[in-house]
Amino acid sequence: MSPHEISRFVADRLKALRTERCLSLRKLAQRSDLTPEMLSRAERAERTPSLETLARACQGLGVTLAEFFDGGRISRAPARAATPAEHFSKAIREIERGLEVLKNKRQPNPPKKHGNIPL
Repeated sequence: MSPHEISRFVADRLKALRTERCLSLRKLAQRSDLTPEMLSRAERAERTPSLETLARACQGLGVTLAEFFDGGRISRAPARAATPAEHFSKAIREIERGLEVLKNKRQPNPPKKHGNIPL
């Protein structure tokens, strides 16, 4: 794996875990004792964090370094309990996705005709 690929992996993984847990950059920074700017640069692969920095970010995310690098075995439990507003927002997004699916399925098909007589 090239250094660029490692930076990209770390960036994508950090962002995925943070968003999965409904954490803002600022909130993760507070929990990790890091700066939001540093986390932002890491998520954009502009800077590869040191192992110590990554360990602190992992602590704030509620995962071990081993879980961070072994993405298929991450616990899906959030690092903290979600607030009622976060549950509500998630429910609304799921409802909107469901409505979109239903809308796409209910596109009216034009009536079949045989000559001038509808079937």
